[in-house]
Amino acid sequence: MLPYDYARPQATTLLWVSEGITDYYADLALVRGGIIPPAFFYRMTSDKVQTVSDAQPVALEDASLSTWIQPSDGSHFMYYPDNRRSLDDVLRGLYRTTYKNGAGFTEVQWWEAVREAAGGRSFEQFYRRYIDGRDPYPWTRILPLAGLVLKADTSRVPRLGVSTSQDSNGIRVVQVVPGSAAAEAAFRARYRRRREGSDLPVTVRRGRAAVELPARLVFADDVSLRLDADQRATSKAQRIRDGILRGLVDR
Repeated sequence: MLPYDYARPQATTLLWVSEGITDYYADLALVRGGIIPPAFFYRMTSDKVQTVSDAQPVALEDASLSTWIQPSDGSHFMYYPDNRRSLDDVLRGLYRTTYKNGAGFTEVQWWEAVREAAGGRSFEQFYRRYIDGRDPYPWTRILPLAGLVLKADTSRVPRLGVSTSQDSNGIRVVQVVPGSAAAEAAFRARYRRRREGSDLPVTVRRGRAAVELPARLVFADDVSLRLDADQRATSKAQRIRDGILRGLVDR
């Protein structure tokens, strides 16, 4: 976002840092300040993981730029739903070296700060897979390192397969997405006892004409994610988890 020019849109590939990570710290500030218990923090984080999991795969850099383009697939806000050194150290370092000197940070400075906090470790593969790429983040492998676990509850529910928005004129179909989670709760309650493959009448309005489309009822897996403390965490993982929640690490 450098140089700053508030007379025009500030397109950047780092919005996942400037907005996404700061949104994460907004929740951390609440738990670290004793305003909410850890269970509430886990719940808020679970909701964000769920939002990203339900969305179409998108690279974080693409999502950062998309906020200025407003694509209809819902990816323009995905930059929100990310031992001794931690992300705290990265942000503190950038605060001292850039903000305190009256400047923002560049992409090069961001990754330099990340590598420094990690003892010089390369993040090229991480960048290719999860920032520039669309690989799903390995929650089940990473979270246990911090004494956390992501649990999934799966059920079969009817899915209409469209994304909708509601305004004063009614419900508007904005996108048809195979396997999408766009169905309304009322739709699921009405058709959940129907047999999969049975006829499903769908009526849409095109201009002033009502058009009935033939369709069949399709079910899909509905996965509900829950973040929780790992009761089997090692002592090291427990210390890391406590460091995240308190902002301090017992050395």
